[in-house]
Amino acid sequence: MKPLVHFITFLFAFHFLFWQETLGLNLFLFGSAILVYSFITKIHDNLSKMHLATLVLALSCGLSVILLNTTFSKFMFVFAVVTSHISLQTHFYSVYESLTNGLISFLNAKLGLIPGFSPKVLAPQTTASIVLRVVSLPLIIFSLYIVLFSFGNSVFGSLSEGFFQNLQTFFSRLFSFTYTSFIFLGIVIVRWVIRKKWSARFKLVPENSLTRKSRKKEQKHFHLLDLKYEYLMVFTLFSLLNILYLVINYIDVKWVWFQFDVSQVESLKELVHEGVGWLIVTLLVSIFIISYYFRGNLNFYPNNKSLKLLAYGWIIQNGVLAFSVVLRTLYYVQYHGLASKRIGVFLFLAIVLFGLGSLFYKIQKKRNFSFLMRVNSAFILSSLVIASLLPWNIITVQFNLNHEVTNQIDVDNYLDLDPQIYPILYKNLDKIENQIVNHQRNSVRWIRYQSLEDFELELERRTKSYLNKKNKVGWASWSYADQQAITALNNLRNKRHQYSLK
Repeated sequence: MKPLVHFITFLFAFHFLFWQETLGLNLFLFGSAILVYSFITKIHDNLSKMHLATLVLALSCGLSVILLNTTFSKFMFVFAVVTSHISLQTHFYSVYESLTNGLISFLNAKLGLIPGFSPKVLAPQTTASIVLRVVSLPLIIFSLYIVLFSFGNSVFGSLSEGFFQNLQTFFSRLFSFTYTSFIFLGIVIVRWVIRKKWSARFKLVPENSLTRKSRKKEQKHFHLLDLKYEYLMVFTLFSLLNILYLVINYIDVKWVWFQFDVSQVESLKELVHEGVGWLIVTLLVSIFIISYYFRGNLNFYPNNKSLKLLAYGWIIQNGVLAFSVVLRTLYYVQYHGLASKRIGVFLFLAIVLFGLGSLFYKIQKKRNFSFLMRVNSAFILSSLVIASLLPWNIITVQFNLNHEVTNQIDVDNYLDLDPQIYPILYKNLDKIENQIVNHQRNSVRWIRYQSLEDFELELERRTKSYLNKKNKVGWASWSYADQQAITALNNLRNKRHQYSLK
């Protein structure tokens, strides 16, 4: 009976807090309720440092939702709550295990949607169950092809569009499709919260240290080469890659570190966007290769000091390459200002550098792959949570408004940020006008707004939409950031109205 009571309570709270509301205080309250429930019903007698850390990180994100209410802070709060909840409800002791198995369990419908009503009731070979089993897959595939042909054939697309509109109109007369979808989502989320059986497909071994595998055990796997030949192969590979990286890093250190001149670059955007993308892929492949070859007995091979030195050298060279990517991105920021993706690159590179350091430690101390996953997943969660506590939208706007290279700032990006920064835009319209005017003198133009009047009209339209949306919702959607923005926007608009009357 208890699970059903918990189910109904959580579902009622979901409806009360989120129906026809935006995300704000309601997300913090619902997420905190999940954490309280997780803590009360936890299976651990003594909480580990990981459990306490994920709880603190989740609550910190919750405060960030109230104070900043950015898209990133809301996403990270959900991310942290999921991780903390699964770690308390299972025997998983790492962020990686908790998150991956939790997400798999979210998609697992074996326990049914409502507690006490398991899908096993359909197990007997009744006519209805047989028909459902036979027809369901063909209907799904048939529907998929309808969607594909709708996009591929314009005539069929117009016919199918009319059919689906009529179908939606028919069902909307029977029930509200929007509310039905909303409550179904609530049922799925709540059922996931109170479930007691979790997937365990991704499990890490509890030990961190590597153990030597016996020859007999090793031969059962895919190793076709003797360990000696594998050592020689890896030694050759690491030697060649170190030489290649030495050449690449020499070019980068000379050209990017000390002799960079933006006037000599044909396309700074191509240098950063395309170059950074490929270099990041290179770093990830390098991490995978080192992790793979140092996963087993090569760590115990006699006289493997030379191989380890090559691995250390390659790791360090990857670190140099990562720093070159940081410099490329910094040059772009100095010329074009900040943006969400550029901030994301810096954060990602910090994670990569930590991953390289953990690889160095793994080889040195003979640690296993589980150690890497535990340490790096914990660092990733911590880094993302800490990043979500900072007001990046405000930092971005303030930095770009005061940027020295006024003709290269992406003015369009101002309006793509969260509405909480609109008051800052109203107060700095003179700086925005200067950036638009100077941009029009460029030989290549990419911003949409050709004048301050165009920008102001769009800013006013979005401000009205934001204020109207906030006026329609209740206290559950409240956040400190929104309240400050709404107050400032109303004051600014009143002053502008009074000025226009004069």
